[in-house]
Amino acid sequence: MKRKHVPSLLAGAVAVSLLMMLGGCASTISKGVDEQGRAQEVIFPDPTKDATQPEGSYPNSESLSKLRVGLTKTQVQQLIGTPHYKEGFGAREWDYLLHMPSSDVVCQLKLIYNKQMQVGSIHSLPAQCLKVSGQ
Repeated sequence: MKRKHVPSLLAGAVAVSLLMMLGGCASTISKGVDEQGRAQEVIFPDPTKDATQPEGSYPNSESLSKLRVGLTKTQVQQLIGTPHYKEGFGAREWDYLLHMPSSDVVCQLKLIYNKQMQVGSIHSLPAQCLKVSGQ
């Protein structure tokens, strides 16, 4: 009787599933994102429908002052935490809801990463909500 190689079939199916998921994570919602991480049209997700952390976060001023073009995802995560939407680590856009220190303003922050997965551009809504170096 011939044995079937179920573990290798299962491993193959898992590998294909992971590749499909990672491919989906690498997509963007903004339009015309180039290799440098700049978009022709920046699109922010709807915080009332799409946020996985709708309460946002309260970053400190020192962390925000260090946010700049060229940072890696690990550096961004150390400064302001994980994204507040369903973006994975392979995504080229990370979105946040930030309660600004010393004010009642809530900013939407979007970081668009370049092909090397470094911050290529930084956007906020309302515009100029964040004063960020390197922009």
